[in-house]
Amino acid sequence: MFNGDGRNITVNDNDQYMYAGRLELQPWKGKLAGEEAWVRFGGNALTSHDSPGTVLSPVGTLRVNSDGSLATFTAPSVAERDGYGFDAAFHWGPFDLIGEYLSEKYESKSTIPGFVDFRAEGYYVQGSYFIVPKKLQVVTKYEHFNPGQRISDNLDSITGGVNYYIHGDDIKLVANYIHTWSNFRDARPAFGVSDFDEVILRLQIVY
Repeated sequence: MFNGDGRNITVNDNDQYMYAGRLELQPWKGKLAGEEAWVRFGGNALTSHDSPGTVLSPVGTLRVNSDGSLATFTAPSVAERDGYGFDAAFHWGPFDLIGEYLSEKYESKSTIPGFVDFRAEGYYVQGSYFIVPKKLQVVTKYEHFNPGQRISDNLDSITGGVNYYIHGDDIKLVANYIHTWSNFRDARPAFGVSDFDEVILRLQIVY
C-alpha cells in the first residue's frame, strides 16, 4: 500500500492510496553447457484512486500532445487507475534475455469536456552479453509504447549500448545509442520529423 509521490518530494498531492502486488516464480535453475542458468517469470498488478491535481507522470512520458510528442500528465479530476504487467527472464552464463509487458488504464470520475479516458500499454525485449566476463557488456533493446490516446500514436525505439564495469555495479560507465520513430508523425508529415536519434553517456557511482 502506497501514499505519496516518492523520494525528494516535500508535498503530498494525493490523499488517496495505491495498492500493488507482485508474484515471481523461478521454475528452473541449473547448469546448461557448463554455465549457470535459470528462468524466471513474474506478474504484477495495481489499483489506485487519485485526487485532482495528482502528478501521475512528472516527466514527459505519458500525455500525448497535438503534434504526437509526449508531455507530463496531472490528474484533472478524481480518477481511478488499474494496471497489470508480466515479465520473463532467461540467464545463461554471460548472456541475459529479459522481456516485459505493462498496461494501465486511466479513468476519470468526472465529466471533463475534451478529455477521454485511455489505456496506455507497452513492452520491451532486451538482450545482453559479456564480451569480457564481469567487465565489458554489450546490450540491445527494442521498445514499443502505445499511449492509447490518439490514432496511431505508437512510439518504437531500438537501443544499442555498451556497459563497462569498473567496480561491479558500484562504479560503471554506460553508453547508449537510441533510435526512436513515431507512427503519429510518420502519418502526419506536417508535424515534423518522425525519426529521432540520441546518444546517452552515464557514469554510475553507488556508495
